[in-house]
Amino acid sequence: MRTGAEPNRPTALAPVRASADAETVLITAQYVRIAVRAVAMAVSVPLILRMVPMNRAYGIRVRKAFASEQSWYDLNAYGGKVFLVVGALLVVFGLVTRGIAPAPMSG
Repeated sequence: MRTGAEPNRPTALAPVRASADAETVLITAQYVRIAVRAVAMAVSVPLILRMVPMNRAYGIRVRKAFASEQSWYDLNAYGGKVFLVVGALLVVFGLVTRGIAPAPMSG
């Protein structure tokens, strides 16, 4: 039972909508995710173009890739293409759905 002195607190049945600041944060987060995906796509281009020599820091690092130079370039070109396509699909999905997400709620 509530008395007049208690502040109105949201319940599970009646959540309170977040402020406009929270919506701004949500929009900013959406664009950050899209930007990260775009950077990932850009990073895949040197792999596709076979510009990355064999190393242990950048590229598809599996045992078969280190078997020979040819294996390294073949596997990284294929992996770069997959990374580029998946990144492009995620960017498009992020752009298409950016206005569909429900407003943030607290409670």
